Amino acid sequence: MSHTSEAISMSTHTGTHIDTLSHFGLRGKIWNGVSADDALGVRGWAKSGADKYPPIVARGVLIDVAKARNVERLPDSYAITVEDLRLALDQQGTSLSPGDIVLIRTG
Repeated sequence: MSHTSEAISMSTHTGTHIDTLSHFGLRGKIWNGVSADDALGVRGWAKSGADKYPPIVARGVLIDVAKARNVERLPDSYAITVEDLRLALDQQGTSLSPGDIVLIRTG
């Protein structure tokens, strides 16, 4: 018997929100060379936290993949594809432009 496979393990916290750069470091430094020891306080990030970012003002686009697939909610294990996004945008009569902020509705 033989077996070949790969495994990926990661936190669901990774890459899911705007202050992700604060969550990665190398040799004690986070984004922009800031010391992780100095940046993380007892009440959150003293530097590089989302509250330190300037306001983001842009057009928001909702891509409703659940509706495009005619379901109230996508299954938990559903992997959204480029084709899903294109289908939803076509059905909505919406297009994306550089600088748009996208929210994907899964249900």
